[in-house]
Amino acid sequence: MDIVREEIKAFGQKLPKLVAGCSLTSEPLWGDDTGRESMAGKYSGTFVGWFPKIKLPFGSTTINEMNTIKNLIERPIVSLTYPLDRDYKGIKAGKGYTEQFYGTAITAEFDNYKGKYKPFEIELVAVERRLYD
Repeated sequence: MDIVREEIKAFGQKLPKLVAGCSLTSEPLWGDDTGRESMAGKYSGTFVGWFPKIKLPFGSTTINEMNTIKNLIERPIVSLTYPLDRDYKGIKAGKGYTEQFYGTAITAEFDNYKGKYKPFEIELVAVERRLYD
């Protein structure tokens, strides 16, 4: 589901240079005992749950903008507020919901000629699984 980039915040702060294409999906997570049986070819194991995954594309950024983004995202746990894709825990779809995500390292190429970082994208996975009513 595409989400409105203007409504995404990290620790209550808007992220600079977010561009169109921000999306929210749910990713399945399987337990350590999961795998494919060699004889039957059947894939089986323990299903842990669905974990929200958010994709955030950024446009070209200045050094100052990149420093702001890194200060907000390059942490062990990132607190993101974003509009929900469907009703959850008494909050209506489209309303802001704050959730914890695992942080990530940002890798972006610097363009010496333009003096800016080239566009890049990050993906964050939620710490807790979704338990829908």
